[in-house]
Amino acid sequence: MIPTLHQGEGAESELLEAVFGEVVHFSPFSPSITLSLLLILLLLIPIVTSLLVLRRHLELKKQRNNLRL
Repeated sequence: MIPTLHQGEGAESELLEAVFGEVVHFSPFSPSITLSLLLILLLLIPIVTSLLVLRRHLELKKQRNNLRL
């Protein structure tokens, strides 16, 4: 059975209710959709950063190879 906000342990349940309560204030979407979007965003940040670093690394490597020729 999947635990819901009201079935969790005391502190965890209170924390989740507080987070959902705050999300309701600033989002036009439901709290679960908003939290899902935030999670996706947080997961995308390191991926995009890694791709940018890789691209810069390849550019520098190409420049270094051109200087050797």
